[in-house]
Amino acid sequence: MKRLSGFSKISACMVLALVLMLTPMAAFAEGGAASKSKTVPKTPPPPVMVQPLGLYTGYTYLESSNRSIKDNLDQTCLLTAQTTAKQDVDEVGAKFQLQRWTGTNWLSVGPETVFRSYDTFVFFNGVTKTTTSGYYYRGQITHFVNHNGTYESAVEYTPTMLAD
Repeated sequence: MKRLSGFSKISACMVLALVLMLTPMAAFAEGGAASKSKTVPKTPPPPVMVQPLGLYTGYTYLESSNRSIKDNLDQTCLLTAQTTAKQDVDEVGAKFQLQRWTGTNWLSVGPETVFRSYDTFVFFNGVTKTTTSGYYYRGQITHFVNHNGTYESAVEYTPTMLAD
């Protein structure tokens, strides 16, 4: 992969982060969130958790990350993740795990999915997971970098989504 200059790399990451953040907003503007008012939740809502863009200053290779969840309105959702390393690394990627709110705690549902890219500094991918209408979901994303025998990872959670 062609190496970008420092400014271009930061610009590319900022644009990608902006796209990830606006994806759920686009669904709302198109009426996606409006349909949620018809869905009756089967549990009380989970506690609100705010998690900013991941910036990892204490790591050797792992630099930043982002994640999102989107209700596809067809009993599935789309989990996306972006993981960025500070330089080209042997492997960069993310592990995707869907979690459902039981009313008291988060329960992992379905298999974990792992995607990775090799010999690059940036990873971006997504996976579709099955949901059940009326339940709250979130994605647990483990961002990781593996380079010269050093493995670094960080766990983030997407915002909560009520499945339609």
